[in-house]
Amino acid sequence: KKVYVWICCLCNNQHRVVEMKKRKEDIPFEEFHKVFHGRVTGIRHVLAMMSPWTGPEYLTRVWCIFELFTASMMEDCKITIEMPEREREDFLEGLDEDALIHADKLFSVLSSTDVESAEASVPSDRD
Repeated sequence: KKVYVWICCLCNNQHRVVEMKKRKEDIPFEEFHKVFHGRVTGIRHVLAMMSPWTGPEYLTRVWCIFELFTASMMEDCKITIEMPEREREDFLEGLDEDALIHADKLFSVLSSTDVESAEASVPSDRD
């Protein structure tokens, strides 16, 4: 079985991005979107790292939210939410104690994602 992994900093030439920023050039959103969409279309699986599960950093970044949104809009794309072992153990312990309250806490964390206040290293990405 072949496994393909999208790691943004490896799949998008970040050195080129840094050089363009130094020259005060904008990096077109469409260019990144085209590359990302093409990769996800081919791979058809997105892994979202939720750490800490009580306030995932993944959901504080504009591009991460956009990646998750893009995957969710694709017909045949699987989305896997993953947690580091310690986070997963903490989450599962909470489920053992009171599953309903703990699951509600997770849903609350996920539903409180606020794209308008998400961070972006390139301000125009927020548009």
